[in-house]
Amino acid sequence: MKTLIIIKPDWAENKELIHELSSLILRHGLEILFSKKVHLDVSFWKEFYISHVGNDYFEEMIQWMSSSPSVFLMINGDDAINLVRWKIIGRNGSGLRGKYQISELKNVAHASDSEQSA
Repeated sequence: MKTLIIIKPDWAENKELIHELSSLILRHGLEILFSKKVHLDVSFWKEFYISHVGNDYFEEMIQWMSSSPSVFLMINGDDAINLVRWKIIGRNGSGLRGKYQISELKNVAHASDSEQSA
């Protein structure tokens, strides 16, 4: 099973977070298939977050995500989606989000909810 993690702009240069994330991925028996730092434009993020159109935070999120590079990691392993979403990245107040997030919007990382969305 494959899933995608996107480390958001404010943390793409945070070596401590990236090291901790990598260690947690390996500790849960998952593998990192690839990792790439990419700076994507507004049009990409508008399409990526299309399900959030109409929310009051949408434009702020798009501007922030397109402001500097993010780190994309493709992860593989048994139950990768659930392990990454709930144990590693977590929700607000748990996992790496609980440890590093600034706000609900600026919450460290995206974790895909299905292989299709990854």
